[in-house]
Amino acid sequence: MSDSALLDAALEPLAAACAVPVGRLAEDAALRELLLRALREARAAAGLPAAKDAKLQAGALAACRAAPNRRGAMLRDLKAGRRTNIRALLGPLLTSARRRKVPVPTLDLLAAAIGRLERRPAR
Repeated sequence: MSDSALLDAALEPLAAACAVPVGRLAEDAALRELLLRALREARAAAGLPAAKDAKLQAGALAACRAAPNRRGAMLRDLKAGRRTNIRALLGPLLTSARRRKVPVPTLDLLAAAIGRLERRPAR
C-alpha cells in the first residue's frame, strides 16, 4: 500500500467525522494525536514496519499544513448527503488488520462514525 493511500486512510475519515478542514488536524493537539494514531494503525494493518512511522507522520502533518482550509471529498460527500468511499478506503485495511490480528481501534471507530454519519440526512 502506498504512503499516500495510508495518509488518505487516516486523514479523510478523521477530518470528515470531525467536520473540519484538514489543517485543523495538525493545529489541534487532540486531533493531531488521533491522526497520528490512525496513521500508525493503518501502517500496522498494511503490514509495514514501524520504522516508516516518522516519515508517514511528517508527510501527514505537512499535507495538513500545506492545504489548511481543504475540505476532503469524504466531508463534502457527507455534507451533500452522499455515501462516501469509506468502505473502499478502510475496508482493505480493516480486513488486513483482522487477518494479521492487529488491533486498530481508531480505524474501527472512524469507520463506524462515518457509517453512522452516512445514514443521517444531509445538512
